[in-house]
Amino acid sequence: MIDKYAFGQNLKSIRKAQGYTGEKFAEAIDISYSFLRQIECGKRMPRVELLVSIANFLECSIDYLLCDSLCNTALSKSMGIVADMKVLPDERLEEIAALVAAMKKNAK
Repeated sequence: MIDKYAFGQNLKSIRKAQGYTGEKFAEAIDISYSFLRQIECGKRMPRVELLVSIANFLECSIDYLLCDSLCNTALSKSMGIVADMKVLPDERLEEIAALVAAMKKNAK
């Protein structure tokens, strides 16, 4: 059985990490703000179609949304980093990719 409260808390955490207010997020995924509040409080669960839309909009996996808790701090931080990177121009993203590749190489 899905823990509706944990799902709602995960959704809220990811939404906030990406800088969306409840109102703007609800508008973006075409639901009412009151329905979003019910989801985030664990009172309601979205249908599968809406769950897919949410995951696509937030650029995260459905299993990440459905996870019982955000136990992996690194994964939580990475969601914030991804949100920050969305506003960067392509050349800066290429620089970041090169930096990460160099860091991975040095870590071995």
